Amino acid sequence: MIASDLDGTLIGANGQPNARDLDALHRARREGFFVTICTGRNVTESRRVMDALGLEGPGVFVNGAAICAMPDGRAIARHTLEDALVERAIELLGGLGIAVMLLTEDPGTGLPHYYATDHGQPHRGAISWLKHNRMVAEPWPRTGPRPAVMRVGVVIDSPDEPAVTRLISEQLGGHVTHHGLHSPSQNCHVVELFGPRVSKWSGLEQVARMQGIDPATIVVLGDDSNDISMLRGASLSFAMGTASAEVRSHAKRVTASQPECGVAQAVEGLLEGRW
Repeated sequence: MIASDLDGTLIGANGQPNARDLDALHRARREGFFVTICTGRNVTESRRVMDALGLEGPGVFVNGAAICAMPDGRAIARHTLEDALVERAIELLGGLGIAVMLLTEDPGTGLPHYYATDHGQPHRGAISWLKHNRMVAEPWPRTGPRPAVMRVGVVIDSPDEPAVTRLISEQLGGHVTHHGLHSPSQNCHVVELFGPRVSKWSGLEQVARMQGIDPATIVVLGDDSNDISMLRGASLSFAMGTASAEVRSHAKRVTASQPECGVAQAVEGLLEGRW
């Protein structure tokens, strides 16, 4: 089983994958590998790449909070935050004057759906991302029934990220998993919170069980801090050449950067018996 992250790994700054990377993954499928993606994006935001690869079976989305069928986006499993924890996170982050983004699942279609609180104007990076993916964010209901939430997040200016991350660690501690990811195109940071046992590696283990695959045979590729769990957990893992020293330290190997077709170099070497 081969699992690839998207942004910074399979997808470049232009939002597109390299032809050579796609060819290598197509070859892996022909040679009997189950190929999946493992991304922080939701399934709707990942559609272009899945279509380019013609992927089948389950994939890992929302950093492990959602397992979805890649052909149609249908949710197979999801891991949500407790309602009380969602409210605590909204109070904590909204108290900073930041619009809090909440990712849920549309009850009618089963597809991802965004909400936003009114604590502040959404960051330009959040607005750009929603427009790019043709998604909208409805106002978060203050009263009445509320949907189950897979992810709570804020988009903020990069200089503010360390303080926000520290606040989450101090106030929510072991109740959540969280990380901050830099978005170079918007020069901002995305800070995200999930349930306490949610990670990319836990999602991949779940997919492996569904497919009857031994988790010890999973090969992964990633480049950012939210990939650390799978880089550390997989018996063969590749950090991209642009990954930080901290991320690289958790991988078994380092491949080339995304512009240099690092995914293809890793997969070709695997198929040719070099690793």
